[in-house]
Amino acid sequence: MTHNFHYFIFKGDLMKHLSDLQAMSGFLACLMHDINHPGVNNQYLIAIKHPKAIRYNDQSVLEFHHLAMAFKILLDPQNDIFELLSEAQYWNVRQIIIKMILSTDLSQHYNTMMTFKGRLSTTKKNFPEDTSEDKQLIMNICLYAADHSHPCKPTIQYFRWMSLQMEEFYQQGDIEKKMGFQVTPFYDRTTCNPFIYQKGYLDVVVEPIYQTLVLFIQDIKDDCLIKGLEENKKMLEQKIDETKNYE
Repeated sequence: MTHNFHYFIFKGDLMKHLSDLQAMSGFLACLMHDINHPGVNNQYLIAIKHPKAIRYNDQSVLEFHHLAMAFKILLDPQNDIFELLSEAQYWNVRQIIIKMILSTDLSQHYNTMMTFKGRLSTTKKNFPEDTSEDKQLIMNICLYAADHSHPCKPTIQYFRWMSLQMEEFYQQGDIEKKMGFQVTPFYDRTTCNPFIYQKGYLDVVVEPIYQTLVLFIQDIKDDCLIKGLEENKKMLEQKIDETKNYE
């Protein structure tokens, strides 16, 4: 993920818009964003009334947890990478990281896309203006896109990641079955066609993210959309056709 965030900064020449401190915040957010992930999603934690869900009032449970865990680690003087920052710089970095990681909550997908598109349309060629709000939007969408970047990579790499992702989902489905809960759609390993699930994920989540980001960073279109996403969508469609005979 950190590699992909760096790729967006390089391809988009974003350092002409971001300060060194903002870029540092972005890279730290990449490293922090999934720390201590339990392998289940927010909806599951909320459904079982998990202490994390109670602590964070059912709001962006995992995202708040990742943030709390990361900053707890950094409070240890041995891990204090912020020791040379001023107090004002520290709080600035902290707020940037919090906003970035909260923006990766999938339930905020529509808001994230609409906010970025809306800002692009209202400022037209002047985006980003020299404001902390515009710079935060850039970092938010770059982190969100980096978080969903595997379907935009070469097919072998994407399929390897896909198998790991689906196994995580199936393990949650196994737990839900044992607990007598209704299994989350597509999380039942005995009935789910992973290629159908992934095709929907690409159509509903990944493609809108990258179609939006490409409005701002046009130089990623060939790598991410044409060579990456479109080729993988074709491969998924082929796999869906092949697996119809086994249903």
